[in-house]
Amino acid sequence: MNAGTKPEWPQLLVKLQAFDAAIAPLGLYAAEEHQMQDKPRRRLEVEWGQCLKPAMKAMGCNPVGRVFYERDQASIEFQQGGTIGCLKVIRLSKIKVRRYGSAYRVDPHHDFSTRWKDANLGGALNRLEEYHSRPGGLLLFLGFAVEAEPFASEIDELQAGSSFQQRFSNATTRTWDDPHGRGFKVLAALWHVTANNNSK
Repeated sequence: MNAGTKPEWPQLLVKLQAFDAAIAPLGLYAAEEHQMQDKPRRRLEVEWGQCLKPAMKAMGCNPVGRVFYERDQASIEFQQGGTIGCLKVIRLSKIKVRRYGSAYRVDPHHDFSTRWKDANLGGALNRLEEYHSRPGGLLLFLGFAVEAEPFASEIDELQAGSSFQQRFSNATTRTWDDPHGRGFKVLAALWHVTANNNSK
């Protein structure tokens, strides 16, 4: 268990992996198309409504207010022990999955590795620290890539330095193969704001 991470938070990653396998054949990679009616839903809407929200409620974290969606991001406030916290979810894919005949697999002609910089996880963590240091801002990252250890170098660079170590937990991570056989890996990573928790 990483310092500063509440014991129940890593259960969100376990739930996401199970949810990924359950919503065949699309999984988390294209969850917005799961049981699609007329058109896809917003990115992260399915993950929130069918997985993260019930998981958080089971841990005693009650969502309050509306969910804010913006492209591949969502922000959800929750109440725990009488205090308001925030869960920020960021989704990022380095890959493109296409249909080839009757099967889906990664298109080798697309590389979206530059999206990490555009996602600005460091900035998102700074904003969480500013507004939600107790019971803690949470940043949940969902990544899709073909590397054996997806996003490992990017996360190591993000967490380098004493300033980061004083303000945030190191990421609690969980990596698994795409359960639908499309040839990529899924990474779920969770950071927890630790700065000022003892002073407020």
